[in-house]
Amino acid sequence: MSGLDVFISYKREERDKANAICAALERYGYTVWFDTRLLSGDRFRQEIKKQIDAAKAVVVLWSQRSVQSQFVIDEASYADRNKKLCPAMLDCCDIPFGFGAYHAVSLAGWSGDPLDDMLTNLLTTLEAKTGKAAALVNDGHSTERNTTKGNTASGDFDDLFSDVFKDPKSWQKSGKRGEDLRYRLTVEFEDTILGGKQTVQFADGPPLSVTIPAGITSGKLLRLRSQGLPGTGGAAAGDAILEITVKDHPLYKRIGDDLHVDLPVSLTEAVEGARIEVPSPLGKKLLTIPPGMHGGKTLRMRGLGVQKPDLPGDLYYRLHIELPPQPNRQLRSFVRKWEDRVFTPDRF
Repeated sequence: MSGLDVFISYKREERDKANAICAALERYGYTVWFDTRLLSGDRFRQEIKKQIDAAKAVVVLWSQRSVQSQFVIDEASYADRNKKLCPAMLDCCDIPFGFGAYHAVSLAGWSGDPLDDMLTNLLTTLEAKTGKAAALVNDGHSTERNTTKGNTASGDFDDLFSDVFKDPKSWQKSGKRGEDLRYRLTVEFEDTILGGKQTVQFADGPPLSVTIPAGITSGKLLRLRSQGLPGTGGAAAGDAILEITVKDHPLYKRIGDDLHVDLPVSLTEAVEGARIEVPSPLGKKLLTIPPGMHGGKTLRMRGLGVQKPDLPGDLYYRLHIELPPQPNRQLRSFVRKWEDRVFTPDRF
């Protein structure tokens, strides 16, 4: 994103306000990135760092909520170290220690009018950081903003912002359900076989324990109720939706609810039969190999596959006969004298 002008840092409960500011800045010709919904944990931090590195200016929206968010503070610190910080105040709050020396543009009570002096002050700061003059885009035409104060018509923007900002508290009265947030979650193979739990953390939210049901596959979705963005006007919060990706396993291959594994056996075990210890998702088990088994044959152990409560899958062992790693004179001598040495199996 080499053409990114502005990165907006905010607390997710104030997404509506950040969205409106983003829309206003885009009307002045700035490219803006503010969507933090897609990732979590370390991948979230890596993506944030990538976007801040690409941006020319970072607008940090300080509020009573965001000053308590370590994520927002960390983003502000990183932006400050890179000389990109442009602080703005959404409400009256105590700015975290170390940032008090910066003059923060006040957006408290901003009406949503792109020509309001409050936004004009922010634009002035952004022009200095980005080196790009703010040009008002109207019906495909750009007009450099008037930097002098006075009465300026803003009718072209009434429709754009009327739903959110004609009444500064309109987002609290609409009674709109919060948006769902979507994430990708990579889970261990064993958890999809036995069921398990995994702790996740969404952006600046608290850690959550997610139950991984036995039998889930890649591409399936898990829904966490009320873990999305908060609703407005008393409406319910949205949900967090997790798209599952299952890691591969070095030993097992899953087909439906059954598991398959290649099992090496010795020539002696294949000819004479044996009872050997084998791996399974439920721990070591004893497998009986009947005498005279051929390579490629499969043996089944019931109920050791995917542990679904109603009907667990099975575990299949496919036999591979292995000879000793070093040449064996006795074995070669035996084969030369073997009566059935001319036996040729069906190859196809």
